[in-house]
Amino acid sequence: MPEIRVYAELLLNLRQVTVFASLQSAVNKQTSVEFSSDRQSITLQHEGVIARLQLPAEVAADATFKLPNAPVKELSFRLPISGHGQFANLTDATVTNGVPWSAEALTAASQISCRACNQSLTKCHAVAAWKNLPSQNWADMMDFWHCHKPDHEDHNERHVVNGSMSGYQEPYHATGTLLAKPGTGFVDPSYLLLSRQDCSGIKVQPKSESRTPSKLECTACHESLGTVDSTADGWRLWKWSLRIQVNPQSDGQTFPIEVFVTAQMLELIENQGVRKFVVWNEDGEDCDKSTTAMIVSYGIVTPCDAANGALIY
Repeated sequence: MPEIRVYAELLLNLRQVTVFASLQSAVNKQTSVEFSSDRQSITLQHEGVIARLQLPAEVAADATFKLPNAPVKELSFRLPISGHGQFANLTDATVTNGVPWSAEALTAASQISCRACNQSLTKCHAVAAWKNLPSQNWADMMDFWHCHKPDHEDHNERHVVNGSMSGYQEPYHATGTLLAKPGTGFVDPSYLLLSRQDCSGIKVQPKSESRTPSKLECTACHESLGTVDSTADGWRLWKWSLRIQVNPQSDGQTFPIEVFVTAQMLELIENQGVRKFVVWNEDGEDCDKSTTAMIVSYGIVTPCDAANGALIY
């Protein structure tokens, strides 16, 4: 049976959605493209195969599809966005700048559990406040953030201030460290940093190598959950290993690992200007294999679909 591959790009500055489709045989009388009633998804049919795609934004009421007369296998359409349309998956309160579960989305009532078995991983209401972690090179930028430096003992020696500011242990020098604090959860694009006192249902695995951090696993199903952060004196829980119920009225949410890997890449691009990445799974059977990714452009929302109807964002 012929397969249909279709994806869309949201061109936000142009306020347009571009749809691309690839067919295994040429367009014919059995080929059709239709909008859903809310104009937020499309259905493409070709020789008995149906592919549905949720668009990244609602398109205008006057937008139409015009199939080419030539027998081509590649289709493309550019559709204007509705003036009052919402952007799919970009308006969710749990997603900020494309990254799920920011500090603004989490509350003291948020429930964090294991993605695999749904065992609770935090004590009831133990984490009262959530804060977004700063950039990894935040300490190196301290000299640029302050127009008035702290008092010094003399002009040649810095005076270290060991004060706590909003849960951060912040000496005014580049060697300052950020420490986990009981009752406060820190949020990174790819992990949560928690004090071990606030966690439950987690155990530390014995180290396999002296240079690698100790791994954390669920006590119920033994799935990997994260690593011990000895520098911050806390535990890092990978977001892709978690199921989070943001508030008691919502359902538990999970997201694929690709969402957090791309979020980490985007953060490194913006903060460090890195464009080339090497990605590998250190826990898998093929841990000696890696993938090299070069990011040429970013900021484009691209949902895609195959004939089985599965959506990837």
